Amino acid sequence: MQAKPLVSVVGSAAPQSGEQLFDAYHEVLSGMEQGIIFWSEDRVCHFVNKRFFEITGASELELFPGQSWEDYMENLRKQGRYSKEDVDSLRELMKSKEKFTHERESNSGLYITLTIRPLVSGGHVVSLTDITQLKRHEESLAAALKRAEGAEKEAQKALAVRQLRQAETDKLSEFGDWLHSCKSLAELYEVVSQAMQSIYQGSAGQLYIYSNSRDVLDGVCTWGDCELQPSIQAQDCWSLRRGRLFQFGDSMIKLNCNHVDQTERNVSSYYCLPLIAHGDTIGLLHLDLSNIDSNASGAFTGDLNLAFIKKCAEQVSLAVANAQLRDELHEQSTLDPLTGLFNRRYFMERFRSEISRAEKSGTQVGVAMFDADNFKHFNDSHGHDAGDAVLMHISNLAHRFFVSDELVARIGGEEFAILSPDSTVDGFAERLESFKQLISQMNIRHFNNTLPNVSVSIGFAMYPNHSHKVSELIKLADQAMYKSKESGKNQVQQATL
Repeated sequence: MQAKPLVSVVGSAAPQSGEQLFDAYHEVLSGMEQGIIFWSEDRVCHFVNKRFFEITGASELELFPGQSWEDYMENLRKQGRYSKEDVDSLRELMKSKEKFTHERESNSGLYITLTIRPLVSGGHVVSLTDITQLKRHEESLAAALKRAEGAEKEAQKALAVRQLRQAETDKLSEFGDWLHSCKSLAELYEVVSQAMQSIYQGSAGQLYIYSNSRDVLDGVCTWGDCELQPSIQAQDCWSLRRGRLFQFGDSMIKLNCNHVDQTERNVSSYYCLPLIAHGDTIGLLHLDLSNIDSNASGAFTGDLNLAFIKKCAEQVSLAVANAQLRDELHEQSTLDPLTGLFNRRYFMERFRSEISRAEKSGTQVGVAMFDADNFKHFNDSHGHDAGDAVLMHISNLAHRFFVSDELVARIGGEEFAILSPDSTVDGFAERLESFKQLISQMNIRHFNNTLPNVSVSIGFAMYPNHSHKVSELIKLADQAMYKSKESGKNQVQQATL
């Protein structure tokens, strides 16, 4: 007697025996969430539930009980849903009697998991599970993860930029503090040189400042492998011509500045920035980054910020302008406007300083007072312009005659003072005598007229011979000067106690 199959075609007549058991199996298989196909050992479809068609979107005419596996797969291959290689691969897998699973997209647009299980009695059971929702959740999760990773990268990038900007701010603050702490232009230029080497390690550059005549720019400092030119013309630099930052090679026109010698070394990237302060161009900052080490610690070339370079130039501009203004104000407060000699205020400060130094070193300091003889009568006879001309001639001669460590000052009117550190009584007296003779021999012309010769009366005192006090020494030298006048003028007299 032939055994009946465990499953049969949907809707077929119930078997004559085990009817209740068969109905239970049929109901379970038909109501499952998965699509189910049963292939016999000879690869003929014995059962397919309705869920299979719902999941795959296939028609019941495409797969039905009694259809062979080969015919079914050939139809799928013709529809383009499987390639010949896919069919051959499935055939070999079914022959292997091993369970296997793979995912695919169904004709209905759903994602399914297809599992083929071999049966002990031969044949295979195929189950299809709709994983579309799970797939969409996975895709959403993957997309969210990708967005999160992108946001994290952007945050890290923003943090790196922020850290770089903070480092720039710290460097700029330190740079500015050093610049504005300088007491002289020489100190300031040295700070610029060292700071630029520290900020842009491996760079080279120069700083040029307009001369007082405004016809050339004087080279004041350099750093790196860069030779400093004594002076350049404003027309030699494109940044000064155009009044803004110039970046070599970063425009449609690639013209080199004349002050940059490309034959001397490899110059491929540099910046020229005009230094502008209080609306006036005061100089030029040249920064060459051709040989800079981008991996060097402290260099900002990993993300070169032109705004930072401009801020550095602004700091230098303001510092130089302030130093120049400070020097100008200092000159105005210490120099006599008519003669260019130091004034009484500066003379007194310097005198006290020299006395303090002489106390420590055990040296002598000479101080002399002199004025032009009969100067009031000269003014009355030839006019104040002629009197000013005489004072200027005396001042120019004194400036040339006395050496750098000596000081000549105009105390007031026609009266002058001389300070001579590290001198002796005889040596100072001899120099004053020579100076007196030169004044009496001066040929003074004013408005094409030759003025009468002038003479001076000089009195001097010595530290510590005559006194240890500045005021007392000046008083004694002044008294000696009046003694010269009373003795016939055009004389040099030493103070007496």
